[in-house]
Amino acid sequence: GKLHSERVIPVDKETAGLIETIRRKRGHRPTHCDPETGKTIELLFCNKTGQQIGTTPFHRKIKDVAESLGTSENVHPHRLRHTYATELLRCGVSLLGVMKLLGHRTLKMTLRYVAVTDEDLSNAFLKAAAKARQRYSLIKRFDVDKEINVSWGSFEAIEAAFDVLIGRIQSFRFDFPDPNIRKKLQRSVEGLRRIHKDLSNLIRKKGCEFVPT
Repeated sequence: GKLHSERVIPVDKETAGLIETIRRKRGHRPTHCDPETGKTIELLFCNKTGQQIGTTPFHRKIKDVAESLGTSENVHPHRLRHTYATELLRCGVSLLGVMKLLGHRTLKMTLRYVAVTDEDLSNAFLKAAAKARQRYSLIKRFDVDKEINVSWGSFEAIEAAFDVLIGRIQSFRFDFPDPNIRKKLQRSVEGLRRIHKDLSNLIRKKGCEFVPT
């Protein structure tokens, strides 16, 4: 790899089969000695003497294909590396994993290759929102009296009531289409949490007991 580094990367069956096809069609090629490391290596793309092929033939071939497809983009071999990194992230590979696959030494190098589009951000948000809705949707199916399976004369009942109320507001908030209303509901949830915390501190400090009326 770059900077004469060596790394092992996974490939799918289709790619592995393509590599074997290239080897079979090119026939035997002599091994090549890397002048920098002194290691004997077998190049996948090499000339008849086993020497490395430069990037020019690849650049020319990719450019011909791009032009035949009518694209005006400046397509070159290195663009494939950018696409590889971006698509890995879009398919769920972690940034650290992409860094290792690209052979980078720091995440800063990897970030230069990653193009995050508005569509990517939108998809990431929608996935997170779907998980949140799934998490809070369970609360909708519970009746308060059934969920709070404690005596109404205890402080535990009040704590459970707060949890149910906050959960139901959160569930409603995630389903509401108006972002301004969602913000107001979020502020209400934060206010309830503060009240809940203050009440908990007060009762535990004073040792109060609630008696049902």
